[in-house]
Amino acid sequence: ESSYEAIMYSYDTKTFLMIRETVPNEGEKTFSPSVVEARVGVESYDILSECSVDFDFDSENKGFEGGLYFSMKGERYLLGLCEGNGCESGKKGQDPGNGMAILTKRSVDKKGKCVWEFVKKLTVPPEADFVDYSDMAVYNPDHEASGALTVGIVSQESSAIWIGQLDTDAWEFVGPGTVMHFPRNDNCEIIYCNIEGISFLDEYQIITTTDRSKATQDYMCVDNDQSVQTFLLPEPLQVPSSKKTSVEL
Repeated sequence: ESSYEAIMYSYDTKTFLMIRETVPNEGEKTFSPSVVEARVGVESYDILSECSVDFDFDSENKGFEGGLYFSMKGERYLLGLCEGNGCESGKKGQDPGNGMAILTKRSVDKKGKCVWEFVKKLTVPPEADFVDYSDMAVYNPDHEASGALTVGIVSQESSAIWIGQLDTDAWEFVGPGTVMHFPRNDNCEIIYCNIEGISFLDEYQIITTTDRSKATQDYMCVDNDQSVQTFLLPEPLQVPSSKKTSVEL
């Protein structure tokens, strides 16, 4: 209910970045995500800033669903994953295989306000033929690799994950990658209906989180909602070779 859809840790500033899916744009009929930056202590936390993202959506509930943070060569980058295909809502947003992410860079606008400035649209390979997109993560245990990184993107509606590569030199997703479906029941029906978060534990395992099931969903969705799961991958990740620079995830 809070509108927060993603959380990331910034190693360079020792802060957390939390993405709000959308915030209404003043005087307009459009919406933009925002990024709240906070420093968290043992018993309290401090909000340091909230910066708008320089990208508009036409729906308040179809904005950024996931994100990745990078610190490279003195610049701070945020890659936001659109929930709908083509970053659209409605029927257009449900046209499978048109996933998209938005690359932004932390900057300051003409009024002196912080903003995550638009840099580039990244197209998710069509092999990730999903109805929606709910989160993404990279496998980078050393926090030092750049170039080609192993990336995973999950879908709530399709109950599946695409694992491929993210090239941070060209800022492109690289396919074809591999699509894997989360376990079904004996009738091959979806039972992990609300996967909203993903992270790599190591090259063998992923961890996921699920949202609350909706009243319109099948009763089979209830058993695995609002919980955390771990899954073994069918084979170890093939981690691409990469050069060393400073990248924070």
